[in-house]
Amino acid sequence: MQIKTFIKKLEGTKLSFWQFLIALVSIAALRIFAETFSDLDNRWQILPPDSFIHYCLWFILTFLTISLVLVIATREKVVTVLKMQIMFFPIILLAPFIDLIVSSGLGANIAYIMGRDMAELGRMFLTYFGSLDNFEISIGMRLELVLACFFAAYYVYLKRGKVWPTVLAPFLVYTIAFVYLALPNIILPLGDLEYDDKLFSFLILVLTLLSLLVLFLLYSRQKFIACWKNARPYRIVHYQAMLLGGLLLGKVLLGYEIVGWQLAAAMIALLLAWLAQVGLNDLSDTRIDAISNQDRPLIKKTLTVPEYKIITVILTLLALLLAYTVSYYYLIFIAVFMIIYTIYSWPPLRLKRVPVLSIFLIAGAALVILMAGFSLPDHKYLTSLPPYTIALILIAFSLAAHVKDVKDIAGDKAAGILTIPTMLGARAGKKVVGILVGISYLSVVLIIPRFFGWLLLVAIIGGVINYWLINRKNYQEKYVFITYFIFLVILIYYLGKIYI
Repeated sequence: MQIKTFIKKLEGTKLSFWQFLIALVSIAALRIFAETFSDLDNRWQILPPDSFIHYCLWFILTFLTISLVLVIATREKVVTVLKMQIMFFPIILLAPFIDLIVSSGLGANIAYIMGRDMAELGRMFLTYFGSLDNFEISIGMRLELVLACFFAAYYVYLKRGKVWPTVLAPFLVYTIAFVYLALPNIILPLGDLEYDDKLFSFLILVLTLLSLLVLFLLYSRQKFIACWKNARPYRIVHYQAMLLGGLLLGKVLLGYEIVGWQLAAAMIALLLAWLAQVGLNDLSDTRIDAISNQDRPLIKKTLTVPEYKIITVILTLLALLLAYTVSYYYLIFIAVFMIIYTIYSWPPLRLKRVPVLSIFLIAGAALVILMAGFSLPDHKYLTSLPPYTIALILIAFSLAAHVKDVKDIAGDKAAGILTIPTMLGARAGKKVVGILVGISYLSVVLIIPRFFGWLLLVAIIGGVINYWLINRKNYQEKYVFITYFIFLVILIYYLGKIYI
């Protein structure tokens, strides 16, 4: 009864998101640091940054996945389980000290399970990692996992009082730990891959993202769906097109190659970076959205401001970590992209209030992502970026970006945001924006290094269609984006005629 009261007290602990995050990262980092003195492979050697980050992420992923199992098994609230879990997370600090004690100060090897065929891997699973001679899994690691399984069983029994969930929970905890410890043994044979800290950091971050998504879904299906619908898919496609367009241009001009997982990491990092900026924009634009975008989660009060801030922070951290797995240089590009949108949306600068500069920032963000794609394998390639592409992006998007203001006329006017439609009035402003978008299409034809008559015709048609779409009574932004995507595909075809 006393233990049950103790668990209830832990579950009821007042814990902020920042306190939780700091505790989670600190405990994982302390565990990796403690292995400096107990791991025979790296005895008295601080791990390099890539390895340190990789192993910290491994423990965070394991924590989140086990938390997910306990949420499902106990049917408790996500926050309740996470509070309780973080209090017992320091269990992972025991293994290095147990290894030192058992070995009389010599330490033990701690590593992934590697070099086993599937049959041997199966035997290890059925015999709790097999013989103690299997050097990768030390005695300390085995004992801490026993404690974790026992705790999972007790906690589930405390909550459910049923046999099957109580038996299943520790089995799943053991299975999760085993699979994650054998990750290289499972992944590397699937392709022509070599062991690399950044590769496994990428895989761990993807699994972490999936775990967080499921936890969020269990936390609130309604909030999850609201965030999903708020993603701005057409802008996601736009920035992914900039990234892939830059990469395609680089491959054609320079003939370089990029590993598949790095491209996937780059695309996911960009996606999360954009979603983080959506969160930042929504948090700063509540006054505008209350008039112009009443379906936004904060306006409908589907999510609270603290919840939205937490989601934005998590997306930002995941985006930067995933970008780092690609390269340090790609991390800089993604960071600059996020900084541009931060100073665009967020006080005190909030440069979206400055008419010319705000549009130039949006064009600059597109250029940064194109550069990131072009120099994806190595930043040295950036010097080979054709100058016309810089002019093309900055001029075309500076002209076309005014289209973003059409749907927010009433909200921008109420908030004192100076845009062409708020300065000239809705009717005249939409006409001017339509003309500028049409000019942006024509500018593309004039800037690229070879003139194509058919492309000029397509640009004129695209410009006319966009003018009509922008000035029609029932304005819908998605059709402007669809027209842009069609023109982009045609443009890529004609650029191919120049370089191929």
